[in-house]
Amino acid sequence: MTSKFAVFAAALALAGTAAFASTDVAALDANADGVLSMEELAVAYPALTADDFAAVDTDADGFASAEEVAAADEAGVLHAE
Repeated sequence: MTSKFAVFAAALALAGTAAFASTDVAALDANADGVLSMEELAVAYPALTADDFAAVDTDADGFASAEEVAAADEAGVLHAE
């Protein structure tokens, strides 16, 4: 019983950090160009819409930099749903 609880607790703890871990630009950057396309960011955030991506892409260059992703994550723009 205790081991089942420990596994459950660990799973809950990891679920709470999924959004933070998912915003690791290097891990999501499939073509290694240093920025994320909407498609690359959608791997971590499947519910990402074009409007969401536009809110992340504050310089409107069509890509999300690590700084833009971090700011959007902190501001609650990105939702891991």
